[in-house]
Amino acid sequence: MGEFTTDNNQPVLSREYADQRINNLANIKRLRVGNEDKVFSLDVEQGLFLGAKVFADAPFSVDFSGNIKSVSTNGSGSIIISGAGKNIIVNDGVNDRVLLGYGQNLF
Repeated sequence: MGEFTTDNNQPVLSREYADQRINNLANIKRLRVGNEDKVFSLDVEQGLFLGAKVFADAPFSVDFSGNIKSVSTNGSGSIIISGAGKNIIVNDGVNDRVLLGYGQNLF
């Protein structure tokens, strides 16, 4: 069964109430925990993402096809792992510098 706890692991809901409500989670289309840029989100149509209010702006995201995007918030570089593109692209903040895998006309 699911569990709902606070930062110090204290139960938020009674176990009986929580167990009854867990079944309702199947109807949730979007889940967001946190505020501003310290947010964890799951959208059933787009995927999992962290650090932004919308999927496209998130510095870290994973879509349901397994594509992963990770952009450094301390610098300007990024790494994109694409199952669809069959490649990994490393960007230094200005240009794509490293390509692993297939990439016709990428550079």
